[in-house]
This record gives sequence, C-alpha cells and structure tokens, in this order.
Amino acid sequence: MSLIIFNSVLKIDNVEHKGFWRVVASSSESEVVFLAGIPEKNESEPKKSIHSQSILKPVPREILLDLHSTGILKIIELEVDPQLRRQPEDLDEKSKKIYQQRVKVMTDFFKHDKLCDALYSSRGLGELVSNAIKLHKCSRVYVYKLFKLLCVHGFEAGSLHDRYDMSGAPGVKRPFTEGGNKVGPKTNIVKVGGTEDFPQSGVTAEDRVKIIAAYDRIPNPKPSFQEMYDQIIEKVYVNKYIQKIDGRVAVMPPQGSFPNQRQVRYIIESCTSELDRLIAKTTAGHFTRNSRGLSGHAWEGIAGPGHRYAIDSTIGDIYLRSSINRAWIIGRPIVYIVVDVWSTAVVGFHVCLNGPSWETAKVALFCNPPIFSHS
Repeated sequence: MSLIIFNSVLKIDNVEHKGFWRVVASSSESEVVFLAGIPEKNESEPKKSIHSQSILKPVPREILLDLHSTGILKIIELEVDPQLRRQPEDLDEKSKKIYQQRVKVMTDFFKHDKLCDALYSSRGLGELVSNAIKLHKCSRVYVYKLFKLLCVHGFEAGSLHDRYDMSGAPGVKRPFTEGGNKVGPKTNIVKVGGTEDFPQSGVTAEDRVKIIAAYDRIPNPKPSFQEMYDQIIEKVYVNKYIQKIDGRVAVMPPQGSFPNQRQVRYIIESCTSELDRLIAKTTAGHFTRNSRGLSGHAWEGIAGPGHRYAIDSTIGDIYLRSSINRAWIIGRPIVYIVVDVWSTAVVGFHVCLNGPSWETAKVALFCNPPIFSHS
C-alpha cells in the first residue's frame, strides 16, 4: 500500500492493533512494516528500566492492506502541540542549547533509509544507538528517550523541543485552565484507577487573586486557619444564603467546585512571606515587644575597634572519635569565641575538651594575645 509511508499516522480499530500508530520503517523490499504506538496521554518520558524499543511492533504488510480495504485502518493527520513547532530563534539560550544538542544526537534517526537498514537487520536499533553514543558522548537511555519522542510526536526536529512549560519549579506558578489537567499529586482513588464522587477543581489565576484579596481583608490578629478558610470561601465563592429566624445561613457550593484547605493554604504561603504571616497572627504591640528582630547594639562607651572584647563558650553538637581507634569516643568539644564588641567581628577562636569554665577561658585569651594588646 503506497499510502503507508514513513512518519504517517495510522488509526486502527480492530482488537489486536487498536490505537494510533506511527510508521517508523516501511521498506518496499520487505513484507513487514514497523509501527510505533502513540499513547493517548503524554507518556513520552520512558522509565529507565524500560527498553524504549519495545514500543515498536512489526506488522505484516498484508494485514495492513486487509485492514485498510475493510475500513478498519485509516491514515489520519495528527497535529501536535504548538510548543513542539517553535522556531529556534524563538527559544531562550538554555532551550536552544538543549534543542541543538538533541538534534545532533538524533541526526541519523531522521533518515528513513538508515532506520530501515537498522530495523530490518538482526541488531535492530542497536547499531544506530551505539553510533550516537560514541559520536556525541551520551548515554543509551538518553538516545532511547529521544527516539521515543520522535515516535510519539513525529520524525522531525521540532519533536525534540524541551517541555519546560509543562514542568513545575519552586516559585513558578502553574494556574489551572478550563479543559486542562489539574496540577499537583493525584488522590489515592485516582491512582488506583477509581473515580471521585466530587473531583477537586484546580486553582485558576483569578482564584489566586480573589483568595489573596479576601485574606488581606481579614483584620489582624488573624484567627485560626480553619476560621480564615471558612471566611475566605464565604466571601469569594458563596452566592446563596438562607434567611432563618436566628439569622442568615450560607449555602456552600458543590464540593470540589471551590479550592480545598490545602489549596488555600498553599496560595497564602506562596504569596506572603513567613514574617508577614507571623505579624498577622498577633497585634503590632505584642509583635514589637516579643517577636521583632533584635536591632540593638552595645556600642555605648566604646571608642572603636579593639577597645573591648566579649568571650563566650558553647558545647559543640558533635562527638569526637579517637584517631587511634575509631571505636573510642573522646567527647564533645568546647568552643570558645572571642568577638570585638564594636565591630562584632570574630577575632579569637579556641577549641578544647575541658568543660566551660573561667580557667579555660583564660587559656582561650592567652591563645590570642595580639588581639588584646589595646584592652
């Protein structure tokens, strides 16, 4: 069948070959066509323990002809994500470097004749992979990973673009969009293949703005998180009330249609600093008296550096072992530190095994005689 050509996508509806397949190798001299399965979801990142060549399936050409004649096999057009068709000049430096390196490694895999020579031989892809490893000094897993990307997205350079737009990182927001997947870990029910009675919706950029605005309107000192959560949900998401004799009662929207406690807590903690949250828990006077940072100094009566020194000792949080026998524990060291009061610079240091005492402090002072020449 002349329509079964390299890189074309086939849709097969029978039981044995059901799914979408990409033509990887179709030689006119062979009765077998090599197909690669295209998963419905994005599973293009193979696990290291799985050999990526297992996605290839040799199918007799005669079977494909029969399926096509009965309408079970169709040749379709499969569009990919626009992010995979970006131009190199539109990439940042990091993405461009990764893209160019991937294209160099997979140069031979874009050529149909070389794929046919490899797959129709006894070694399979091994020879092409070994050549790429030798030439570009990369790992075998790396090459098979890129080959999997080509099988899924097409044998063209754009399929090798990185997808950092789909990955998270500290401080990088990934707001939920209608029709997209909710970011974050899946629940245990979903992990085992079940369905939730009330699936939780994601948090959009608009939700984030409204929740932070409602949080800021709660006066200080702010109540417990449970009370704050109830107030925020009522202010932002409750649109219906019931008037009763003893007052109005809020009617909560359907469960899962508004952010849960974990989502609200994450939004508050990611948009406010720890110091701001500490200030919000108490009054301004209590914070100033008990929780503020110590900003005082001991400069009074000191003419300048070298005029006065302070010394203190502490027990090191470590146990020393003997250099003769590692099984012998010597003890915990005592650390003495001498500080210049005017500049707060550490100007003396002494470590010993004796307990903290004035006698040992004198030894620490004696070990740093030039420091105290002006005192």
